[in-house]
Amino acid sequence: MSDNELKTIYGGAFNFTVTFFNAISRYIMTVKGLGETIGSSIRRIFKKSIC
Repeated sequence: MSDNELKTIYGGAFNFTVTFFNAISRYIMTVKGLGETIGSSIRRIFKKSIC
């Protein structure tokens, strides 16, 4: 496939671009990271252990 074909992915009735998928991926990774950070903080507070 050429670069132009790879830049645009057509799926179903919607036109999704690579940029859209990258944005969604980054959003999910950010939410996951925040969840891990908040979870670790809560666990440390309740166990009263700070490393």
